[in-house]
Amino acid sequence: MESKSTLGTVLTLVGVTGLTLAVAGELTSYITRSAFAGITLLGCIIFFAGISLLRDQLSHKSQ
Repeated sequence: MESKSTLGTVLTLVGVTGLTLAVAGELTSYITRSAFAGITLLGCIIFFAGISLLRDQLSHKSQ
């Protein structure tokens, strides 16, 4: 079950990176408003998928 924990960590980091790049691109006017919305949405989905995997692993370890 170590693979779920690793996958959760990777997904969380990729989500945070996507959100950071979306904000940086918006602040520097490097990306359009629609690209910002799309990248932000994907970043949030990936981030919360990783968090839910990590939370699931934590609850199974405590039982």
